[in-house]
Amino acid sequence: MLLLKKITFHFVFVFIVSLFLVSCSEGPRLSNNELLKAGCEAAMKGNWKDASSLAGRAVKQDPRDINARVLLALALENSNHLELGVDEIKAASKLAPGDFIVQFNFGRMLFKQGRYGEAVAPLKIALELRPDNMDAVILLAQASSALRLPEAPNYYAIIATNPRFRDKPDPFNELGIIYLRDKDPERAIRYFIKAYRLAPDNYIIALNLAICLDKYNNDPAKALSFYKKYLKLTEKNPEIEAKRLKVSRRVKEIEPDKSK
Repeated sequence: MLLLKKITFHFVFVFIVSLFLVSCSEGPRLSNNELLKAGCEAAMKGNWKDASSLAGRAVKQDPRDINARVLLALALENSNHLELGVDEIKAASKLAPGDFIVQFNFGRMLFKQGRYGEAVAPLKIALELRPDNMDAVILLAQASSALRLPEAPNYYAIIATNPRFRDKPDPFNELGIIYLRDKDPERAIRYFIKAYRLAPDNYIIALNLAICLDKYNNDPAKALSFYKKYLKLTEKNPEIEAKRLKVSRRVKEIEPDKSK
């Protein structure tokens, strides 16, 4: 859906820029600030190995330095050492339970590992700290849906009404999937239709709507046009040929026989 990579890049960049500004100031712990300044410069150039080394030195020098631990966590994450990065951000979360950047990134990195159940708590804390933060809402929606938690539709409803996503089909499609999974096809159809109206050329949404009407609402006649739309949209997509063959067979089964 709403790409995790985009969320990750956004927060890594914002954190590093803000930390860079802080680290450039004079302070009583100049040597640690210098390490963080150099680490931020390396990170902004994509040199995560050096950023990790510099941030690690800062953490060793002052284990309670939250900025150093967050920078180290992000550097480890971006150096393909996500597990070690999670350890660092977890330590930071214990030191700064009321810090949005810390709690959000703790939840985000746990989510990235597929540890959805553990990700929910820090993400909820992050949302409490910044109730208007849509990135926290997005991750909570995805984690809650994966865990089949009852609050999942609420998060997607918030996303759907946000100006940033009001014209996007994704939250409505996700709501359709959730309600279909919860055996409420009538509500699922309403959301799939909303998604379809926003993106009539999205073949996934067209197929979701067709299957919901056909298999779950026992209305193959209404499903037929959406099956055909799916086939038209995917006619130049050989990667899903097996799926296309199944849909083609179903169309033949339900399409009226004009020879009679």
